[in-house]
Amino acid sequence: MNARNFLAVILAGLATGLNAQTPAPAKPPVKNYIVNGGFERVAAFQNLYDGVDSSGAIRVQMADSPVFLDGGNLTSIPFACSPNFADVNKDGLPDLIVASPDGHLYWFPNIGKKGEPQFDHAKLVETYLGPAPRIHVCDWNGDGRRDILFGNTGGEAKLLFNLPGGGNDPRWTQSMGKPRWFHPRDDPRPQSEDFEVEGVRAERIPISVGVYSAPCFADWNKDGVPDLIMGEGTYSANSVYVWINSGTLSNPSFKKEDDSKFTIAFGEGREQLTPSVYDWNGDNILDLIVGDRDGRLALYLGAAEAIKDSKDIQPIEFTKFISIGGRERFGGLISPHVCDYNEDGAPDILYGTASGAVHVALGKGDRKDPELAVAIPLKGVDFSKNFKQPAAWICGTFSGLPTVISKQEDPDAVIPEGEKAFRITFFEKFYYWYHFAWNHPTWEWPKIPGAPMGYHEGGYRMVADMSPFIMGKDYEISFRSKGKDMRLFYNIRYDEYLAEIPKGEPTRHFGAYGDEVSMGPDWRQTRKTYRLMGTRWKRHDTNDQTNSIGKLIFLFQGEGEGWLDDVKINAVEKK
Repeated sequence: MNARNFLAVILAGLATGLNAQTPAPAKPPVKNYIVNGGFERVAAFQNLYDGVDSSGAIRVQMADSPVFLDGGNLTSIPFACSPNFADVNKDGLPDLIVASPDGHLYWFPNIGKKGEPQFDHAKLVETYLGPAPRIHVCDWNGDGRRDILFGNTGGEAKLLFNLPGGGNDPRWTQSMGKPRWFHPRDDPRPQSEDFEVEGVRAERIPISVGVYSAPCFADWNKDGVPDLIMGEGTYSANSVYVWINSGTLSNPSFKKEDDSKFTIAFGEGREQLTPSVYDWNGDNILDLIVGDRDGRLALYLGAAEAIKDSKDIQPIEFTKFISIGGRERFGGLISPHVCDYNEDGAPDILYGTASGAVHVALGKGDRKDPELAVAIPLKGVDFSKNFKQPAAWICGTFSGLPTVISKQEDPDAVIPEGEKAFRITFFEKFYYWYHFAWNHPTWEWPKIPGAPMGYHEGGYRMVADMSPFIMGKDYEISFRSKGKDMRLFYNIRYDEYLAEIPKGEPTRHFGAYGDEVSMGPDWRQTRKTYRLMGTRWKRHDTNDQTNSIGKLIFLFQGEGEGWLDDVKINAVEKK
């Protein structure tokens, strides 16, 4: 090829390249503001319906509750579960009864033998005791059946009676249509409603210690009838009180507070006091063993002089902090129950932990000054295997059986996109007040007609965090769902923090947009666009994404089955 022909070929190639159309750049993928909306990533989640974790340790559901910390800040911290040891099924063997800090009640039948307790798994009682409950199992009305005396954040003393008709097994609830307990400041029902629980009263006034009540029932003044003893959980200088019972074994009665209430132990500035009553040193006088927020057990030895006059009960003195295996602190918010666990005559201590586990410390040594060995966790049998829940989502429990289903696991399952979808099936039905925020449970569903306000019945709640978004723009939510005998609500909720606000206005604005979804036997697509407007105040930069903190909330409610998949929230660009 000569030079002229070579040049011609080069020029022709250039011309061809110039005449060819340059391919358009690929559009960037649309951002989904929800992480793992297709449920392709799965995380193991402890199934604690049976009260036993995957390692075989007895463990109940965990939960936080708000308390005032030093300096006056209201902060949510993990609370300990509350155990008791009492024969509730009349087989001659004490059983383990545990209240979880999220308000549920577990009964572990003792399948061991005398002096050697053994448990397999719990029977979950279909009731709700409120946030951060402390329980005492006792025969309140002298009918030979063990009742549940409990306190919680409401500060009062409440009762679930063990009703006749259950044979030897306890029957602490009678009707699934009756509400159990609601926070008194957020009760959406009239006070005349026929509640499952009953309150303890001094004449006509409910007995209360303010917040975080921890009751027990014992004959403090040795007159033959048990008295009501309660620790309090208010900030700073807490105390333990007794209300002297002026009634009978079958009909406890308490006079007005001025005549029946006495301080029996000063908390010395400790908080969230949880008392247990027991003759610790064997002198035939009841003593107090009190747990506190810092995880210590304070011993107050009783004195005959303090109880000689039932009209003028005197406080007893702090004796010492009890050591367990040489330690004086056992995590936070320890909730003790003193008993003779192994029936050897020495006092032992069962205590709940913030992890949901229950430990026992066995007593040894001199009966007048017993020592406690290193605590050991109680064991059971893991009957209910762990859930497979969607990663990056906060999922509820105890109102349904949740799992992520794959095509491989269930070939009959129709998955609209990807390999997995979320399924919830009904497990139980009872009224449950979800402590979503301190004294603010109702604004979670403010714009959805018919949605639960402050409580829900048989509901399962799951939450995803939204990526930061820009206020004042349009966003589309889309997802697929199907179900039978199940309702589905969704809610886009956001908090907006304002740097500059008019005087007297709140520094934080709450917004919520949502609806109820109609579900049928086949997958249906839901799409809806919302403009997240923010506040009416214009003193902040609406393009500042850091001002927005959003969540997407789904709530399943019913007695059937519900499915969810392909959850997306995308910004809608103007054309």
